[in-house]
Amino acid sequence: MNSALSTEHARNPLLPSGMMRAGDFCGGDYHFVGVRMPPDEPVLAGRVFRLGAQEGLEVHCTQNCDLRDLRSRVSAAPGLRVTVLLAGNVDVSFGARHVDLAAGRQQPCPRGMMVGTTHLETFERRWQRGKHERKVSLFLSSDWLQRQGLGDAETDPGVRDFLGRHLAVQPWQPSPRAVALAEQLLQLTAGPAPVGRLLISSRAIELAHEALSNLAGQGGHTSLPPREHQRLARLREFLSSDEALDLSLDDIARWAGLSASALQRHFRAAYGTSIAEFRRDARLHKARIDLEQRGLSVAQAAYAAGYNSAANFATAFKRRFGLSPKLVRARI
Repeated sequence: MNSALSTEHARNPLLPSGMMRAGDFCGGDYHFVGVRMPPDEPVLAGRVFRLGAQEGLEVHCTQNCDLRDLRSRVSAAPGLRVTVLLAGNVDVSFGARHVDLAAGRQQPCPRGMMVGTTHLETFERRWQRGKHERKVSLFLSSDWLQRQGLGDAETDPGVRDFLGRHLAVQPWQPSPRAVALAEQLLQLTAGPAPVGRLLISSRAIELAHEALSNLAGQGGHTSLPPREHQRLARLREFLSSDEALDLSLDDIARWAGLSASALQRHFRAAYGTSIAEFRRDARLHKARIDLEQRGLSVAQAAYAAGYNSAANFATAFKRRFGLSPKLVRARI
């Protein structure tokens, strides 16, 4: 095994075994900037997986570590790119727009990013030796988006506005459900061959929906300054945690450093929903994870989500996801 690869696996035993060489990245107009790389030169430890789940919908899963300091460029087709970074950091550019995303390594805190382009653009990735990256990215082409009716007059103004702008960039805080979907995609694509293309496709579409939901209701909500959006993004993350489960609105307002009325007003302006609705939705997402991944009973998941009645929980769950919690648990 290459010495650099051995070192990185020793530092991070969770890194999947494998190595990619410079020649693995040749194709189309992909190239390394300012350096001639021998095709057999190791450049990446771990693995990269790419699947065309549908025409115009691609799933890209990575669990890797850079072995060299490099820059690479390739042409990026128009469309929407959705990224959930589970651990590590990403340093890339789309044309003149720089995107720097960090999720940490010791205590990872997943981060999300959406980038929209309306025409061909140059994509650049900055490699840094020792930099780790564990993420799931989706590419939804302009044609695919149009086939789904996104951009039509009936589309939410916030979504339509974002998809209509070139080099539109929107950070987002992945919900517990979005993180679970990203983890499932990593697992589904971890074998030597894709397992269940239909399942991969369905998970990818649901993840895209989770991301686009963050844009819904944001049309015209540009009056809040960037610092306020950052404060509210931290609040969304806090509200999704168990720590906030039993807190009152006044407690949450004190945590955020705002009055309760200002907090409600700013939160709805930024996300198009109330704090109560967001908290209920976050608890239902967590309950779905409990049912799908942890094997909790419906009654246990209902109690963990703050419902005293399993029947009321089942009604709310079906209204949110379109299927009963019993059916979700039966799919384990």
